[in-house]
Amino acid sequence: MSDGPHYSLPARPRWKKAAEIADNAASSPEEICDAVSDALIADAKYDRVSELMQDIDECMEKGQGYLFASDTVGFLDQLADPYAGFELPSRALEFIQDEMRNGVPLQEAKENGLKDALMERAVSERRAMEEHYLNEAGHSRSAELKQRIDDGISRLPMQSIVQECIRSSGGKTSSRYQKKTGVEDGVPL
Repeated sequence: MSDGPHYSLPARPRWKKAAEIADNAASSPEEICDAVSDALIADAKYDRVSELMQDIDECMEKGQGYLFASDTVGFLDQLADPYAGFELPSRALEFIQDEMRNGVPLQEAKENGLKDALMERAVSERRAMEEHYLNEAGHSRSAELKQRIDDGISRLPMQSIVQECIRSSGGKTSSRYQKKTGVEDGVPL
């Protein structure tokens, strides 16, 4: 008997946990949402997203003399090298620069850019889970997992996740997901 496809999923631990929770029919959409949220926040900490946001603020303080948004966007290009090995901050920086090119103020551009990068990560991880489950467990289980993960992603409180990612600074992340241990725990009827 197999332990389940989530054990062999080539992903970080929080994403494996999200796959395990989503694969369990007794898990509620809120539990799946919490697991995906935990995975995104853990990825942001691992990929040093809060450092990027601090570096952007410092970079902008140095560049106060820039009058045009295009100059500011160019000024942010110097931040690309330190984060080159980390996909999430690199994509967030690209999205932030796009927002600023469109005339969005810095703080809003940071939040929107990070939100877009996090959503891109969530969808990418969902695709990887779906493909893995398709290979390991078949089409019906893969389709069910995709639908449940998509439902969890659609419920994500992105504004609070973005704020937590911006202010977090490494260390161990606490989980929003709470394992059910009691007889009365379970999916609400």
